Formats: sequence, structure tokens, C-alpha cells
Amino acid sequence: MAQHMNSNVMESFTTELSSISKLPLHLVEDKTKIEPSSIYICKTSSKFSIQSDSIYLDSLDKETLYTPSIDALFESALGCLPQYGVTAVILTGIGDDGSKGMDLLYKKGALCIAESSESAKVYGMPKAAYEQNQNIEIMHIDNIAKYLQNV
Repeated sequence: MAQHMNSNVMESFTTELSSISKLPLHLVEDKTKIEPSSIYICKTSSKFSIQSDSIYLDSLDKETLYTPSIDALFESALGCLPQYGVTAVILTGIGDDGSKGMDLLYKKGALCIAESSESAKVYGMPKAAYEQNQNIEIMHIDNIAKYLQNV
């Protein structure tokens, strides 16, 4: 999970999400091994990528506008296809981070979901994803949660 969030609230966000999730939740440290049916949250001031069966923290470059970079995360997940199923989700937010990476994932066979305008507090990121690729699924946040519980 890549969350554009102030680092001061990331720990409380992680704790709160952990208390309501049925899946184990982990704050990513460098080279974190991916376990099935787990949730991983990236620290806000880093860029991370998926390689084989692990998540790696990478140094930020000058071109990285958003941290963590959702586009970088999604693009790194391309290497997981087709061996593993990949589900990419973009929720409420300002800007277009994730839209290019989601488009690439969709074209390689990943399931891609963007939050609907009805439930998104800020429809910028989901809208950008849909404008980039109108074949992605659009769902209300409640339906996304229900869907992910059955993946």
C-alpha cells in the first residue's frame, strides 16, 4: 500500500488499519519478504519496488514528485505478472500518481480498480486513472472493500 500521507500520522494510520483488518499488516522495512494474504505499507518518505518475493526501499530521485510513488510501485509489480495475480487499486487523492502504472498493469493482465466519484473525497487520482484507461473497474469504496475480502 502506497499512501500519500504525512509521516507524523502514518504510525497511527497503520495501527488503526491493523485493528480493523483481518489480514496481517506490516510497515515495510528494506527487503521485506512478501507473505501471502498480507498487507504492506510503505513509509511516506521513500520509494519502493517489488522484486520477486520481496519489497525493497529505493532511494528517491529528483523526478519523484509523490512519495511514496504509486506509479513506481505499480510499474515494479509488472515483474510479478503473469506468475502472480496482481490487483491494483487507486483511492481518493489529488493528482495523477498511479494512473500510468495502473494502465501498464491492466495491459499486462492485472485487475485494476479505481474508486468511484460517488465515494472518493477527492476524485483526482481515480479520475486520472480512468482517463488513462477507461477499461479499468470503477467501484464505490464499500464495494472495493467487499471485493478485496474475497480475493
